[in-house]
Amino acid sequence: IRDYKVTGVQTCALPIYASMPTAPASYVLATRMGGDGGFVAFLITASTIGALIALPFWLWASGV
Repeated sequence: IRDYKVTGVQTCALPIYASMPTAPASYVLATRMGGDGGFVAFLITASTIGALIALPFWLWASGV
């Protein structure tokens, strides 16, 4: 087992990718497969608003 350290560019990229909202393409997929499109739209909106709050926090916390 190797020890992996998160340094440099990875320190910046990790919180950015972790706090991004879900893809809007999931709405199209859900509606075409007969799912609840309104609920998926709500989840996309909620995750986007959450990302607006989480992204600056995680960038600050990681020291970027």
